[in-house]
Formats: sequence, structure tokens, C-alpha cells
Amino acid sequence: MTTGNLRDELIAIPGVADAEVTLLDEAPPVARVWLDGSRGHDEVRDKVEALLGREIPPVGASPVRRSGLGKGLDTLMPDRDTEPVPTHLKPSSEARARSIARVAVVESDSSVTIEIEDGAQNVFTSRVGDGGSIDAAVLEAIRAMTGTPADAVLESANVDIGGIPVLVVTASVNGVITAGASPVDFGRPFALAKAARQALDPR
Repeated sequence: MTTGNLRDELIAIPGVADAEVTLLDEAPPVARVWLDGSRGHDEVRDKVEALLGREIPPVGASPVRRSGLGKGLDTLMPDRDTEPVPTHLKPSSEARARSIARVAVVESDSSVTIEIEDGAQNVFTSRVGDGGSIDAAVLEAIRAMTGTPADAVLESANVDIGGIPVLVVTASVNGVITAGASPVDFGRPFALAKAARQALDPR
């Protein structure tokens, strides 16, 4: 995984304002994560832990940083409470718009709707059709979010990697095939949305 991909995945975690990732040859990557205050430290820690696949001790304050050159990614350490996010590390409006902040399944007495909110607080919706496929509605909402043409073909598949369920989405747009993947850690709709966004917008 590249620095940009890992940073995008970290920023997509609800509660994360920004992240800085450094990859060094023959050394574990180092990631610093700043919280936006919308989620608790423990909730963010759990999602960072799931993304990086390592055990992380409890965190007491934000911002938090992933550290450990020579020690691996085994600790998540609190930094100074007053440390601001550096200006050059604040995500651009384009980066925020590409990230996924929330995926919700909204049920009423007459319909079921998927809502996907990006990091810029834009909300894209898709109604679950008569077939009742939430997956199809998630893909349609991501199609709207990324401005993907209606004739683009999106397909999803379930795979198992080392005992971990992973959703893979392939996209065929104008004869170009791309793919994205996300582990199913917290909910299938969120993982599917992340995989589809990655397939349609791999930056």
C-alpha cells in the first residue's frame, strides 16, 4: 500500500481530521492521526487498529500518533492536547470530498434509503429497489458521489483473506477496469462504499 492510499484510508475513518504517513525502506510505516472531536478516542482507535491490523493500547487524549520506528506499529500514543493540525497537513476540500465520513441505512414505513456522506458533508442518497438489495443501493450512491457514468459496470465480490472477510469491487468505465477492496470490519455497507469509492477514484 502506498503512502497516499494509507492516508486516504485513515482520513476516511469517522472522527479522523487528518493523517500523515511516512513509509521508510526496511522500517515500519509511521502514521500520525489527528482527531476532529466527533468520535471518541476508543472508537477511532478501534478503527485504526482494524485498518492497520495491529493491537493498540487505550488512548486518553487527542491528537494521537502512530509511532515506533524499530518497534513496529504496536503503540498509539497521545500527543499534546493543544497541538493543532499543521496548515500544510489540513485536508483539501477535494480530499475531504473524496473521503467517506458516514454510510447509513435509513428505514421508514414506506422505503429504505442509503445515505453516504463525504468528508465535505455532502450527502448522496439511493433508494433500495424492489429487489431489496442494499448493496446495489450503496453502489448507486457511490456512483452519484463520484459522478460515474450510468453505463459503467460495477460488480462486487466477497473474498476471504487469512480468515478476514474482504469486499472487492470492480468498475468498468469506458473500457478501463479498476478495482478496490476493503475489509468488513464494522459493517458491510461502509466497507462496500469504501471499496467502490477506491475502485472509481483510486487517487
